[in-house]
This record gives sequence, structure tokens and C-alpha cells, in this order.
Amino acid sequence: MFGVYFSNQTVAKFKVTAHACNRGVLLALQSFFGCGRIAIDNRRDNTLKFVVTRQSDLLNKVIPHFQAFPLQGSKALNFLDFAEAVKLMVEGAHLTTAGLEQLRLLTLNKNKKRSYESKYNYLSAHKFIMNAEYVRGFVDGEGHFAVEINKPQEGRNHPTIGCSLQIAQASHDVLLLNSIMEYFGGTRIKPAFDIHSLIAAQGVRNVVRL
Repeated sequence: MFGVYFSNQTVAKFKVTAHACNRGVLLALQSFFGCGRIAIDNRRDNTLKFVVTRQSDLLNKVIPHFQAFPLQGSKALNFLDFAEAVKLMVEGAHLTTAGLEQLRLLTLNKNKKRSYESKYNYLSAHKFIMNAEYVRGFVDGEGHFAVEINKPQEGRNHPTIGCSLQIAQASHDVLLLNSIMEYFGGTRIKPAFDIHSLIAAQGVRNVVRL
């Protein structure tokens, strides 16, 4: 998650959360970036967070990484705004009224506040780069391996068993799912609709899955 927060002071923050049982992953991220800290995120959910707030670390370590290895979903739009906000803060924009207004404007479109059309259109104009490392990381974060056992059909004595890899995303990111599907050389997207039509995608709006 990329964010800029306003309270008694303005803070830019890069955060990754995970269940406490996956603490090793957060420690690996901390080691990889060479900065940040591990802390409790939510005691009720037993989650931890790897968080980076130091401007120099954000500017010299976190942002360059995602510029070299760009996000490919609509979350990339959040990163672009975040990178611009950090640049403004390093320049001291958060210390002036006009600068604070610039920063606030950059945070207005984060996540659900950004329009469906802008997210879908961004991916429509994006050239996806699929490789084993990207797909492995994406599945690790978003994927689900399922085994489904269904009741025997009429006239049969044995249940039917289905195994699948499922990746769920909001429908405005359906073109990313389609690119992953093509990487595997098959499978399908549910529910079925014209993924190259903004109107059709908006009509789904709920989560689509590979």
C-alpha cells in the first residue's frame, strides 16, 4: 500500500501487511529493501506490517524499485501519485499551504476513490509483461489453490473432484487476468463477458476470477 497521511504532520508511507504466521516474508522484504520496520498492524486479526516512512528510503530505495519493476494492475496509478507526492515532500511542499493542497489532490483518487473508467482505461493502454517471477509473485499474493468435491451426479456412484488455481480481481483489472491466462496457455475468466468493452466490464463490477 502506498499512502500519504495528514494529521499533526504529513507522512508518506509504504506498507505491506501479512498474518503473523508470515512474519518471515515481511522480514525478507525488510532485508531486501534495507530499511523500514516490522510492527503490529492489527491485534484482532493478528497481522503485522512492514512499513517504510523515512523520505530518503522511500525516494532512494522503494520508489526506484517499483520504477524498475512496475506494478501492472490498476494499483500502479496509486504508485505514480505516491511517487509524485514523495518528490513534492522532499522538496518541502508539505510545509506550505499551496504544497499541502497539491498533496491532498494527489491522494483524492487513491483506491476506491479513483474512477472505474480511469482504472480500466489505464490497463487498456498498458502492455503487460508476463514472466515466471511476476506470475509467481502475483499468485503468491492473490492466488488460491482449490480442490472441490461435488456430490455424485445422478446415475454415478462417485463424486466429481475438481482442482483449480483461482485468482480474483475487481473487474476493472480483467485485462491483467487475461494476460495471466494467456501466460498459462488456457483456462477461463468467470463470469464470461467481453473483456475489451468498458461497458461490459462495468456491468460486471463484482470480482472476476481466473
